[in-house]
Amino acid sequence: MRFERAIRRLALPVAAVFTIVLPTTGPAKAADPQPYHVIARWQIGGEGGWDYLTADGPAHRLYIARGAAVQVVDTATGKLVGTITGLHRTHGVALDPEGKYGYISDGEGNTVTVFDRATLATVATIPGGTGPDSIIYEPVTQTVWAFDGHGRSVTVIDPATRQA
Repeated sequence: MRFERAIRRLALPVAAVFTIVLPTTGPAKAADPQPYHVIARWQIGGEGGWDYLTADGPAHRLYIARGAAVQVVDTATGKLVGTITGLHRTHGVALDPEGKYGYISDGEGNTVTVFDRATLATVATIPGGTGPDSIIYEPVTQTVWAFDGHGRSVTVIDPATRQA
């Protein structure tokens, strides 16, 4: 899917959302601030630097893009659930709202890797642009967008066909 066509598909729904969501009488009053405090410390281990973290609240999982892999941590226990390997240089993870698949931007592989969230097995590898970096699931168009760090482009993926 071409970037321009994706933007056109997104522009009207996004404008409608902003029209509905923006306040007309001024900003809402913020809640009283609460102090932050440490509730747990986890020793995860592993190699490579960290990049984007993605939390999946309902599944109690935290996805950590880390070098050539993505670590998956159980947020209830702080224990490592598993590691998604076979990658080159991961940057981020996007999750579909149905809870079945996840998408990993692999910058050095110039790909987006699709994985099964239940088993953490790779189910597809989709060619991306030059250096896919930031990645999101876009709910209005129900597509996954991988933004290239070097190519000045975006790869838009249809989750139903697993194709760009």
